[in-house]
Formats: sequence, structure tokens, C-alpha cells
Amino acid sequence: MIGHPAQSAFSLAIIGAGGHARVVMEAALRAGYPILGLIDRDPALHGITIGGHPVLGGDEEIERLGPEAVLLANGIGVRPTRSDPGTGLRARIHAQFVAAGHRFPPIIDPTATIAREVLFADGAQVMAAAVIQPRSSLGVGAVVNTRVSVDHDCAIGDHAFVSPGVVLCGGVTIGPRAFVGAGAIVLPGAEIGEAAVVQAGAVLGGVVPAGGFFGR
Repeated sequence: MIGHPAQSAFSLAIIGAGGHARVVMEAALRAGYPILGLIDRDPALHGITIGGHPVLGGDEEIERLGPEAVLLANGIGVRPTRSDPGTGLRARIHAQFVAAGHRFPPIIDPTATIAREVLFADGAQVMAAAVIQPRSSLGVGAVVNTRVSVDHDCAIGDHAFVSPGVVLCGGVTIGPRAFVGAGAIVLPGAEIGEAAVVQAGAVLGGVVPAGGFFGR
């Protein structure tokens, strides 16, 4: 894991062309990354422009460019259900391209407030106006969305997705590929298991087991 990422001279390609991809692109631009374009498997999107940047094509464009030419950012969004956090595709895409030698740098919006002792793994994302307090960590591909508040000593697992406006109090643990819905409040010391789902607006003060659901 690494601390604050530095700006990069490498161009960045965003995987995905939906809403989350646009948010990632804006954060990356503010962080100083030159954007090469977006990648999406839908042929209907190829050649169009999104946010001033072209949709270059599908996965074959990443293969054509090669890992020496471009960095990648995971812009695939999440659509959870009660039984599926919806984060699996993000995790699979990350693993696919890392196995081919590609790199996913952390994307940290400069409007976020980040304490000195926060650690970020490859591909972690922090969006606008988020706050992350000391001794917290984000795993590989973990997402802390817009205006999320992460207090001290929180651990957010690989490819976990924390939605806008969530409040994580101190000492919260979120397992790999878990999903926390918008505006949820997770109280001190609570634990969210691997691939679990916490519903939007919920107030959680205990443990959600792996693959479990918490909400109304």
C-alpha cells in the first residue's frame, strides 16, 4: 500500500462510460492526470465524446496500447441487490488487466481531505469532498464516493464500494467487495463482511456477515 499518489505524466484510460466513469474522470483530471479516453464494451458508444474525451473502443484498445503506454482507472459502476453487492465485475476487470501487466493508480480528488496516515492500495478511488481520518486504509480498487466521511482506524477492503454521503465512524471494517448504500451511518467498531450489502440510509451498529444484507 502507498500514501498520497503523485501526479503522473502517463495518460489515463477510464474503463466504462457511465455515471461512475464520469465522476472518476473528473477526479482524475483535477488530480492532474491527462485523459486519453474511455473504454467501453458497448459498440454503440464507440466514437462518441463524453465530457470532452472520446470513447476509444472496447477492451481491444487497452490491449493495443499496452501497459507501457497507459494507466487505467476503473470507472465501472455498481448496481447492488439484496443478495449481490454488484462489485464483482469491477473486481474481475481489475484482475484481468493487472494479470496482463497494466497498472491502476489511486485516484484521489484534490478536494478530498486526507489525513497523513491514510494508506491507499492500487486502484483505490476517493471522490470530491470526502474526508478520511488517520490510520484508515483503502484496499485494492476500493471506492470512497462523494462526501463520504471516514473516521479514524477504518479499514475498507479490496473492491468495496462506499456510496455518496456515507458516514463511517471510528474503527469500522468493511470486507472485500462489500457495498454500503448512500447516506448510511456505520457506528463505531461495526463490521461489514465480504460481499455484504448495507442498504441506503441504514444505521448499522453491529456485524453484517459475509454475503449478508442489512436494511429495512
